Amino acid sequence: MLTPMILRGAEAISDPDETEKSVIEELKGWDYTMDASLVAPSLFEFIRMELARHIMLDELDELYGASLGRQHDFYIYSLANGGPDGWVDNTDTPEKETTDIVIAQSIRSAVDTLTARYGEYGDNWQWGRIHTFTLEHPMGGVKILDRMLRLNSKTYGVGGSYHTVEPYAYRDNFRAHHGASERHIFNTADWDKSLTVIPTGTSGIPGSPFYLSQTETYVNNGFYTEPFSDEAVAAAKKFEITFKPGVGK
Repeated sequence: MLTPMILRGAEAISDPDETEKSVIEELKGWDYTMDASLVAPSLFEFIRMELARHIMLDELDELYGASLGRQHDFYIYSLANGGPDGWVDNTDTPEKETTDIVIAQSIRSAVDTLTARYGEYGDNWQWGRIHTFTLEHPMGGVKILDRMLRLNSKTYGVGGSYHTVEPYAYRDNFRAHHGASERHIFNTADWDKSLTVIPTGTSGIPGSPFYLSQTETYVNNGFYTEPFSDEAVAAAKKFEITFKPGVGK
């Protein structure tokens, strides 16, 4: 819904430079997947943020920012769905800005921000280079402990966003801080053919072979079989633990 509106607004860019032309072509060819290997998702996220800033900052001033959370997304949705209103015009300028003019300004400022942070247009603008995921242990911030005990996971480039089916929500630094704590595919025709994966592993103890043992699979959208029946569990099990009441008091 929003990308075609961005592309219409891009026509208002006077004398676009080579980078701006590349950005426009990238969005024209986008299939709307937030894939980590693509540049278009980065363009979309940055342009969308700049669009909200250009529309709302002049009216809200210091109120604009984190306290609003993602509420600006609802306004942009209404803008794409129902057309412009009085918020679109920049009250700090004597000119009367239209939606297309504001979008053109947003594209240019998004390109400027991406260039300043990540260098010239190219592979460094891929969404997975910007949007990353690391599982961090509470003590993993102490570098020597992390090196000795391998408390934190590797850093992965991930797709998705806070507004996608595969959620990897982020803050201003684009490091994912929230997502699916488990994924399941339940096969109701044959429960033993169900699939599952979690972000970490079945052990919270660093050094265990099951500490962060599922992370690579999780990031790569893989799954493990999930036995359900007693027979399937017995056939698949590798270890067994028995709890006895009263022992160890």
